[in-house]
Amino acid sequence: MKRMATQLSSGIYHLDVHDVDFEAAHLYEHLLIASFREHVYTHGLSRYLYGWVEGETFRRVMYITYDFYHPDAEPLFHAFMTNPGRIDYSLLDRELARLQAESRAIVSVFDRRELVAQLAHIDQQVFVDHRQAFAAARYECSKYDEDISSRVIPMKRSSAAFRRITVLFGLENLSLDELVASQRIAPILYEAFDDEMFRMGAYKNDASYLVKEAGTPFYVGGSFYTIRRGQYTTAQMTAALTASLEKIAADVGAHPEQLDHYTAAFVGSALWSDAPRRYYNHSGVITSNRAVAQALSVERLLALLPRVNIRVMSTNDAHLKLLR
Repeated sequence: MKRMATQLSSGIYHLDVHDVDFEAAHLYEHLLIASFREHVYTHGLSRYLYGWVEGETFRRVMYITYDFYHPDAEPLFHAFMTNPGRIDYSLLDRELARLQAESRAIVSVFDRRELVAQLAHIDQQVFVDHRQAFAAARYECSKYDEDISSRVIPMKRSSAAFRRITVLFGLENLSLDELVASQRIAPILYEAFDDEMFRMGAYKNDASYLVKEAGTPFYVGGSFYTIRRGQYTTAQMTAALTASLEKIAADVGAHPEQLDHYTAAFVGSALWSDAPRRYYNHSGVITSNRAVAQALSVERLLALLPRVNIRVMSTNDAHLKLLR
């Protein structure tokens, strides 16, 4: 029997990239994280319940952080990070589109062979695992005044070429137990929405808690993205996101025990110690982390998924209030 995780497995890696073109390193960060998302799914873990990996690239150093619900995810990630050939080049064009959406900038003509050579060079370097001792270093620099212009991926700012998109999901007429469970169903939905929107080249800006929509029986949540204009219609995005609900059902149905790790980590980790206050502030429910975990079962999740209503539209001020 597998040991039940009672808290997140968290960690951080860094890599010296001072001798690499900044945007090439930034693109590598995107590719690394996207490649691991695919790697997880091919190694027996749920696509939506394993945890998350994030990154930030500075002029001289790249940081990769992780938080995992499932105890098998950390050793899998460590093996992934310590072997060369980490990135999946089939994701290059998609992640280049996401890089542009993040920067709200258009890539002009560039040498693809030189870019791939730089990515291959980074891919052979050894990341420093902060679980191990290493020599400290100090640079006299700031992320705000560094020169981050790129020769390999020259970009031109063009905010007009991009649009802000809000993906709203709604659930109505929830019982108290369903409302309590939905507090942690929302992050699962956001993981699935990210999967679909990232395939379209979108960059995620933020996501909200579940919020009571005044004067209605609806509870709504919002996920916010930037995407290139003219690439996909709202109807196409809505169709893909609606189809993702069936993907969640299939994924969780294939890995029901992993929902237990997801809920156990929510109860055992200090990261969410303030969650009850936030839940009350946004949706008016008085509950505890343990009660949320007890309310969220595979059966309840599968029963609620068909009731999720999804709307995709241009972001406006009313949507942004969901974040407050």
